[in-house]
Order: sequence, then structure tokens, then C-alpha cells
Amino acid sequence: MKLQAIALTIALIIGACVAPQNNPPRAQVGDGARPATSMASDVVARIPLATGEALIVRRDVIEIAAPTGRIAASNPRLVRERDPQGRCPAEGFVDAEANSTGFSIHNQLCGGWFFIDETLTFTPAASGDGYILLRLTVRRTDRREPERGPQEKTLTAKKFGEISFETLDPDALYALFE
Repeated sequence: MKLQAIALTIALIIGACVAPQNNPPRAQVGDGARPATSMASDVVARIPLATGEALIVRRDVIEIAAPTGRIAASNPRLVRERDPQGRCPAEGFVDAEANSTGFSIHNQLCGGWFFIDETLTFTPAASGDGYILLRLTVRRTDRREPERGPQEKTLTAKKFGEISFETLDPDALYALFE
């Protein structure tokens, strides 16, 4: 009987060690919390902000963490990916950086024949609740005529209004350049 109990205990321990781990669910935009069991291995960068918050860049989402560590906001549309077919030489997400009041996110992507350097700059909302887009700057280079150099265009909140970090879809703003 004792031998069976020992064998069962060993089997349970081995089973727990080799059992497949379920990935915890990703935090959804606006749900305000990332599970405490989330793995830190998908963190690309953690950037302290002047407000005491932190910008957390993961492979598939950018998050803003409150000073307590709670995820206050997230947006998966801000992390651009490389072209899986390799037709575009852009890097996708390049980097993010803090400035004196907010932060900027830098991406590279392609749009048709254009190679695009994209910079999204955020500032704290006047209400003190989260961040809003201050400006979108794009530098477009026509890959058929790279010697012409990049053409830079900027959109500001005067053109697109107040857009929160959580709800921003950068692709929707490109129509405003025309």
C-alpha cells in the first residue's frame, strides 16, 4: 500500500513537471489588468515615463503600467510587424522612447511602393486620465525613386481631434494625409 502511494506521488510530480503549460490570456484593450501569471519573456522593452508610469513593449502589444504595476492601458495596433512574405524591407516596430511629458513609438512599414518611417507621439491627456496622440509623423520614401529622398508629413490633434492611446488605430489616420 505504501509503495502504491509513493508511486502515485511520483507520477503526480512527474506529470506536473511535464504537463503542457497554458499561456495566460493576453490583456485586452480596456480591461485594465494583465494576469499576474503573465510571463515577462515577451517583453521587448520597459521604459520609465516622467509620470512614474512605465511603457511596456511586448512583441504584440504596447502597454502602460501604473506605478503600482497594474496595466492601465494597452494597444496591440501600435506594434507594427515585419512583412512575413519578405516583400517589404521595413523592420516593423523599431523602438519607443520617453520624453519630458510623454513618449514616442517608432515603426517602419511599407505602403505600396513607399517605405515609411512612422513616429507616434503621445502626451498626457488634459483630464489626467491616460495619454492621447499628439502627432503622427511619417517619412515616406518611394522605393522606385529613392534618390528623391523622403517626403515628411505630420498630422496633429488639430486635424484628427483627441484620440486616446487605447483606441488609436494608426492605419485609420493615413486617409487624413490626402
